[in-house]
Amino acid sequence: MSAAANALTNLARAAVTIGVGATAAYVLRVAPMARGSGIPELKGYLNGNRQRGLFHWRTFVGRSVGICLVITATMPFGREGPSV
Repeated sequence: MSAAANALTNLARAAVTIGVGATAAYVLRVAPMARGSGIPELKGYLNGNRQRGLFHWRTFVGRSVGICLVITATMPFGREGPSV
């Protein structure tokens, strides 16, 4: 592979990394309740503590986009993650 092809490959990887990071930051800004696993929030809801935005459509979309980004990055999530 030539030096120009290596530079182009590295540029493309950097662009994808910046794009994924910007998308993740945007999701967390639009749907702040989409952070974390959601288990503490759900346990609090089941114990009678009302939390605004927990079952909002933005939270659903934010979690869905987040899971798609995690799967795309081949990161562990769910029961096989670091919390087990």
